[in-house]
Amino acid sequence: MNSESISPLELSARRRIAAAMRPLRNLVAEEVTNRFLTQHPDWLVRYGDRARMFGIEDAGYHQDFLTAAIESGQVDAFRDYAGWAAGMLMARHMDPCLLAENLQQIGYALRRQLLGSDAGIVDVFIQAGVARSLDYRVDASPSPSGRLA
Repeated sequence: MNSESISPLELSARRRIAAAMRPLRNLVAEEVTNRFLTQHPDWLVRYGDRARMFGIEDAGYHQDFLTAAIESGQVDAFRDYAGWAAGMLMARHMDPCLLAENLQQIGYALRRQLLGSDAGIVDVFIQAGVARSLDYRVDASPSPSGRLA
């Protein structure tokens, strides 16, 4: 596998971006989950408060891995994570497009909080994750058919 990295980005810049992202984790996770549940009210009907709880938790995990991948400068690491997460959704009979949507929402929320050049770096990682998650598309309904643990 050819490892893609953000080579021109210095370690100090990667650390600065990651440091700016960490305190935003919970705020972004809640914002993303609220937006997702507004766009997919069937999740609240079907799962109740667990939909919000797991949505916030998952959005936080996505950001944790995104932050670590950015700090290490490894786009492929985030791409691989998105592939793994998409596979987990498929195993639960959920459409990986939901992951792509969630990652896009995380990117949107972070772009509004970060400096322009930093937001551009985040976008590189987000787009790699979105593309990888869409590789796992299935002919399933976008509404959840699996069970939340």
